[in-house]
Amino acid sequence: MHYFGMSDLNSTPCINCPPAEWPNNKAKTTWIDKHIGSLVEKYVLAGGMEALQPKSSQNLIVDGIVVGIELSNGTTLDVVVNATKPAAPPDDYILNYGHKVLELGLLYKALLDLCKLPDRDRGLRLLN
Repeated sequence: MHYFGMSDLNSTPCINCPPAEWPNNKAKTTWIDKHIGSLVEKYVLAGGMEALQPKSSQNLIVDGIVVGIELSNGTTLDVVVNATKPAAPPDDYILNYGHKVLELGLLYKALLDLCKLPDRDRGLRLLN
């Protein structure tokens, strides 16, 4: 909010606003590169660029994707994004038990209703 000069979430941006009309796509791309780059540099990186850069090429992880970020001061920062698989969630036995209890309870209730119907013999034959 401070980057755009906003006092709260409902106020309108005062500074670093995009223009209402873009003359062409090149101007739009230039504006986005300039402002979003400085926004990331100022608020996301916040002086921690040295921590993101690897100390040597031997420490790089092989199974990642290298993303090049061009900062507003002209330097290029290569960041390695690791490709990790999400871990399978552990089985929730309490949730499974609750689902089975509800399922069997509703099935039992449907069976009781079937027994009260006049054509219950036809319905009970389907259970065999």
